[in-house]
Amino acid sequence: ASFNLRRTLEHLRVKPFHFWDRPHASPLGDHIYVIRFKDEQRTQHRFFGHHQAGQTVFVITLYGQEKDNHYEPSNYRRTCEHRQRECLADPRRHTCACLECDDPLFPAPQTLPHACAGLDGRRRLA
Repeated sequence: ASFNLRRTLEHLRVKPFHFWDRPHASPLGDHIYVIRFKDEQRTQHRFFGHHQAGQTVFVITLYGQEKDNHYEPSNYRRTCEHRQRECLADPRRHTCACLECDDPLFPAPQTLPHACAGLDGRRRLA
């Protein structure tokens, strides 16, 4: 799964968010997007989130899966909208938990600057 996730994120990093499209990601409405990737057993993993900080940072607010064109958890939209409001209300409250800092999937040199934050499992993709 880590290779497919890494490839998906590399693809998305070079595209402006308004050009995010299938199969890697797509908008779900209300400024909420879903990032898609599969693991070796073809499980369809999903990261839900929104763009923040001048549209240059993607905040992952929920993890889920998709099966037979249905998302799990089924209340993903309500959860994402609630967490988006929390993030927008107080963005300085968050601490670093990005996909490139202290994450075994994305070990990065500590000298690289990053604009990220996380709270309650939220992750930012800068």
